Amino acid sequence: MTHDLEGVRLVIPRPPADWFGGYDLRTSDVMTRQLENRGAVIIRFDTLAITQNDTAALIRQISELRAFRPHAAVAFPNAGYVMMCRVPMAGREANIFAELLAIPCILIWDHGLFQFPTLFLGHLPELPENSKGGALAHLRDTVNHPLFHHLPLDAGEVEVMMNLGILEKPPTMITPAMTQPPFVQYGMDNPAPSLHADNVAFAGNIYAERIKAFPFRRIHELEQICSNMLDGKRSDFSAPLWHLMMQEIERLTEPKRQSLSLNPDQTFFWRFAHDVIMDIGNTQLRLDMLSSIKHQVAYYGNFADPKSTGALAGLDNVSYKGWADFEMELPQVYALAKIHVDLVNTGFLACASSKAMNCFAAGGFALLDAKEDFTRLAGEASKAISYTDFDDLNAKIDIYLSNPQLREEVRHHFQEFARQLDYVNIWVQAIRQILNMDNGTAPGLVTFQAPTQ
Repeated sequence: MTHDLEGVRLVIPRPPADWFGGYDLRTSDVMTRQLENRGAVIIRFDTLAITQNDTAALIRQISELRAFRPHAAVAFPNAGYVMMCRVPMAGREANIFAELLAIPCILIWDHGLFQFPTLFLGHLPELPENSKGGALAHLRDTVNHPLFHHLPLDAGEVEVMMNLGILEKPPTMITPAMTQPPFVQYGMDNPAPSLHADNVAFAGNIYAERIKAFPFRRIHELEQICSNMLDGKRSDFSAPLWHLMMQEIERLTEPKRQSLSLNPDQTFFWRFAHDVIMDIGNTQLRLDMLSSIKHQVAYYGNFADPKSTGALAGLDNVSYKGWADFEMELPQVYALAKIHVDLVNTGFLACASSKAMNCFAAGGFALLDAKEDFTRLAGEASKAISYTDFDDLNAKIDIYLSNPQLREEVRHHFQEFARQLDYVNIWVQAIRQILNMDNGTAPGLVTFQAPTQ
């Protein structure tokens, strides 16, 4: 074990235990241990002091941080947990780490385009008549502190945020869809199984219960935008939902857009965008995928919205298996299915999430819908595991189930590829460069070297 962070003092916020079904806390704990193994000395900041407005706990923790003198704040599993740590100062909210402590903040994020508005624009209204203006200026002021080093996963989201003026300069680094330590370790400790629990499996979340309650769905024009957006995706899998949503909004007259607050400077716009893309989009398209598959599918997940499991009852080919713990169980779930299918989180514009690479790293095999960033990263080989529509998905499932040798060859290739996308190594690289630890290299743009294909 190399100790390339020896002597580096880091503060890592601790997510609330119940956020995102506890997933964020578990992944944060895993990564904290990994950086400690590399020599870092870490203090945890309990974000409950922020979410519960506990002034006494805030004062105590800030005092402890000043005594600890961290070199940087690091956000796991996403930037929001550093950026949300703000306190009143001179009539505004100041970030504890960037402004009170004046330390670099290293911020990885996957869905900043949707997460930042929900975190920093206050309560987003459920209906257009309650919208407020000034959203873009507020987001700009929040996310562009000079000590914020952004490490987004999705080049498509970065382009949109630059065009909207939310990001004022390019991010420090656009990272790949990284492979997380429990999956790499499981794959190294366990040879690929000869016996499998499932032929076809899916691991993830839908939000079928949550989306029933969205009040804006009672407004015909808004429901029509949502319906047309989904139909557009079904017709062209390469089209990100964000672009399809914006196309539908542009078809409205200017007075209608104004009356519905469908302008990025309006707070309702961001509520609508989040709910139709992150919740409705993921739910409807994943249900479409599952129902299209001509094999029995073992379903693991729904920790984020457990009541949505009832929506699976109408799918005769789907069997719900419960949810698997991220660190202790999910690697084995991945390894013990012949094929894992995924429809990548619809919040991504160009990036594939880490799910498929985690699956391969653990010794499993995955198929995912084609994504531009992943194709660029993995090259021509990406076509072997990427599908362009549900017919293509079913064809690939049949090919790989009927040809175990081919499946093993592809699995082995991508397991080796996934191991090179090690989350910890990429994080250590970023931390060292941002803190100017490598032979006087100036902080700034961090380059990521793609693994050998």
